[in-house]
Amino acid sequence: MWVMIALLLMLTVQAAQSDALFSGSVPADVPTFQIIQRGREPYYAGLKVDGKWVQDRNAEFKPSQEVDIFMDTPWQAQEPLRTTCRNLEVKYETPVMRRNRLEKSWEARGYIFRETANGRIPVLQEDAAYAERARNMVAAVRASRATAPASNPSGAEYVPPATVSEKGNTVAIAVFVTLVLAAGAALLFLVYKKMIAAESA
Repeated sequence: MWVMIALLLMLTVQAAQSDALFSGSVPADVPTFQIIQRGREPYYAGLKVDGKWVQDRNAEFKPSQEVDIFMDTPWQAQEPLRTTCRNLEVKYETPVMRRNRLEKSWEARGYIFRETANGRIPVLQEDAAYAERARNMVAAVRASRATAPASNPSGAEYVPPATVSEKGNTVAIAVFVTLVLAAGAALLFLVYKKMIAAESA
């Protein structure tokens, strides 16, 4: 059950993040381009020229111009590639095409998207199934608690006994406090002893 609660907490923390569909090195508001480079499969990337993102979708590049290529792969961090435009063919990718491509790429890696107040987040399908199971278990426990007072004539709420780990934590805290107090008392004794020695000298 604790695993389920931990999964729910992780999903809640992830919900506080922005739209993870665009969580890679290329921001959501930066245009992306299909890069066709000799000897490689076509790929998609954001481009920087002189340290600034290329915002013009119709930008033309001179063959000798250097560009930094940032792969648009949020699921895998990659270092930018600096090259000249001599062997590159650059085609603009619309925002809708980019969103569809990224969604399909995430899904191909075993993720599904969940809507949150702050955007859509990718969640492993396996984790989503565990989270759904945990929600169902919580709902079942709440439903059983709702019917529990009728079967409890005394009206007293059941309080489970402290677990072994809670008792162990209590003992550890008590030992720590005792050690700190003993160390403080010894320090006070040494300071007092030194003051008496200084007065008698």
